[in-house]
Order: sequence, then structure tokens, then C-alpha cells
Amino acid sequence: MKKMKLLLLLFLFVMIPLNVQALGPDQDNPFIEELTPVKLFDTKELENVTKIKSMTITDKYFVILTDYIEDIETQTVDPVEPTAIFIYDKETYERVAGPIVYEHEFNDLTYNPLLNKIFLVGEERKFFEMDPNTFEAQEKIQYTHELLGIAYRSNQYIVVETTGIDLLNDTFIYEKAIRYSSPETVVSANVNGMFISETIKDDEETNEFISLGDDIIEFESLIDGSMFGFIIKNVTGDLRVIEFDNETPYLLYQTTENSGEIYVLTYDSVTTSVEIPIVSDTLDVKNMTFKATVKDAEGKEYEITSENGVFTIKDLAFNAPGNYQFYVTQIKDNPDILYDSEDISFTVQVRHQAKVKSGGSDIFAEGTLYIKEIAFQNDKKEFRNEILDRSSLSCKEVNGKFYNKEGYEVTKEEYLTSCGLVENPDTGKTLPILIFTIGLGLAGAIFYFSKNKIFKI
Repeated sequence: MKKMKLLLLLFLFVMIPLNVQALGPDQDNPFIEELTPVKLFDTKELENVTKIKSMTITDKYFVILTDYIEDIETQTVDPVEPTAIFIYDKETYERVAGPIVYEHEFNDLTYNPLLNKIFLVGEERKFFEMDPNTFEAQEKIQYTHELLGIAYRSNQYIVVETTGIDLLNDTFIYEKAIRYSSPETVVSANVNGMFISETIKDDEETNEFISLGDDIIEFESLIDGSMFGFIIKNVTGDLRVIEFDNETPYLLYQTTENSGEIYVLTYDSVTTSVEIPIVSDTLDVKNMTFKATVKDAEGKEYEITSENGVFTIKDLAFNAPGNYQFYVTQIKDNPDILYDSEDISFTVQVRHQAKVKSGGSDIFAEGTLYIKEIAFQNDKKEFRNEILDRSSLSCKEVNGKFYNKEGYEVTKEEYLTSCGLVENPDTGKTLPILIFTIGLGLAGAIFYFSKNKIFKI
């Protein structure tokens, strides 16, 4: 089956020119199109997991389905292997729950936004229904064949079963068969049709167009029956599924035995600027120049200067949805200024607004990136700098630092000279010890002579 599928995809790559957003033609062969995804976030290490199976996206969460092995070293084959889900927040991309373990062998899952329910398949011939907030699952319906995959689109369910791929209505009633043979895999869908994804393995055929490790996404239109193929190169890991959230595509990869990554497609970049005011009660900040450094999470550094009492970070560019962190630190190069002791950090939240393209031949929705919010940590949005009152530091030692008569930091020797001080000899410890030693000696002598009756009355 896989060889037939691969040959079909090769035929598509050679014979059919593709026209989709975020694709670019291969210069050597204009009929081969490549998706160019960029990483959104890592799932990091998933406890007791050896295989990431699938993913669905609700109104709040990325829900990732995996196997679950309580003791990986002594794994045994049971009639039903447990599965688990891991929950990641759509806003922060941080894990908020999981593993949530089920004594059911689920293979795939999908989200129905109209019912606000998750549906799972995989154990025998049953559909299971899950609450997307409590993640409690219960058996819902029995089907006629063993179920391998499920996807929801436009009031319809697409199910992969042992004898084919079926189309069901929104109450799980059979409508028609889409195919009469099927791979044992998960399935996903958008308004245009269904998608099946895989990574080319050692036992599959390759040629000049498709290489070992390439990712293949097969699309079949449920509008006009047409088929398209997509290829992804140079992304580490195994592609498990391409999933949609309001027509925005996300790709789930398994990168190691228990870790994965979420990718999005490349979009036209969006830019923004961030302003950070400098305020003061004692300085004319609008007529002064201040300096700072800006670093992103990867350590890339930018230097900025102020104008009219405001730091401005210009032309921050982003080409994918995500949360991008930046850290701003003032350069404290003026000894007469008491600089704000706290740095400022902020997060630029970049999101994607998708809408369906006009025309039935387009496969992915078009859309634009936009800045949802610029969030400042601890709500600190400005620097407060003041003139340093050096009279308060005159001839003082503060936290191991020495200040001369004018209040400037100097060496210890300069501090003593400027302030007319003499270093106090370090006799505080030796004098008590000396007195204690003499006293102890006298007491010993008295005891000795009294014992030997030298002193008599």
C-alpha cells in the first residue's frame, strides 16, 4: 500500500503544478512544490512515552495523543495498551496538564468546535467522546469496522477504518466511502478536504524527487475529488500529522523517543516597534541621551539610544506565530545618575488570522500575521532614573565600597586620605585574648602554690 501511495505522490509531483500559499517551486523541476515550516515550540520530554501519535487543537489547547508505557524496560504486549494526552496552552505554549492516562488504546482524535467536544478512535470499533476542559472520556458509539483515524470538517467526520476511508455526517451516520483502501494512519481535514501525512522511511522507495527522511503530505479534495501532494525537506523528526485550527495549519513532529515539536508554515513577516519611557523627578530626560541593550531569547543583541526621554526599539520582525521575549538593560555609564535598579522584559505575542481563500482549488487558507499584545513582565513599562545625591555618600563605606569627600567611589586608601581618617589598628580581637591568657596564668599559679602550702597565715 505504501509503495502504491508513494508512486501516486510521485505522479502528482511530476504531472500536476501546485498552487498554494507558502509554497515555492523547485528551481530544477517547476512541478515540485515544497512547504517551508518554521518551529513554533517544543513539547520537550513526555514522561513514559515512546511514540507520539496525533494531535488536535481546541479553543484553548493543543492536545497531543501518545502511547503510555509505565515501565519501558519491561514493556509487555497486552490486549489493550494505555494511551495518554498532554495539554499545552495555545497562548503561552507551555504544558498545563499531562500525562492524563486512559486504559484505552486510542489511535487518533479530533475536535468538533460546534459541539465543543473531542472525539477519539482506536479501541475496537468505538467512538469515544471527551470533554475538552475536564478531559474525561466515555464511550459514545459503536461502528461497523475497526477505527484507525478520525477528522472533523464542515459538519462531517472522516474516519479511517480497516477497509477504507468513510465520510460520516455530524451524527456519525455513514454517508459514503471516499476510498476503498486505506493506510493504517491518522487523518486530518480542513474545509477543502483531507490530509494524510508520513515521513519516508528506510523500507520505502525514493528517487530524485523524494529522499529518505522527507515528509509527504497527501491531500484529497472533498469538493472536486482532485489530489495534491506536498513535500517537506530538512526538518528533523517524523511528521505525525498536519492539523488545523480555524484553517491555520500546524505540523506535529516527533523528534526523539519522547519529545516533539510543533511547526507552522512561513508567512509574510510582520513588524512592530516598542517604546519604553524614561521618567525622572530630578533629571531633564528629554534633553539627555541614555543607552541600553536589548537581547532576545536566543541572545541576539541590539543597542538602542533614547530620544526625547524614550527608548524606541524599531522594526522587530516576525515570520511565524509565537511568543517572542526581549530583555532591556540600561547601560549605566554616567556616574552622576542613579539608574533604575530593575531591567525590563516584554513578550511580543504574534498570532495568525486565517480566512478561506476564494476558489475551490486552493488547499490552504490564506491569512496574515498580527501583533496580539506586547506584554511587560510585572507590568514594568518604564525606567526611572534620578540624579545621584553625592552628599549622602560623602566619606561613607557602603556595601564594601568606599566614597571620598565629594561622594565618588574610590579605593580604600583614597577614601582614608580624602576624608582625613586613619585606619583603626586591628586590636579588637587580640586584646581580650591577651587579658584572658594573663588571667588564666595567674589563676593557675595561685592554685599551685596554695596546694603546696607556700602561703600560710
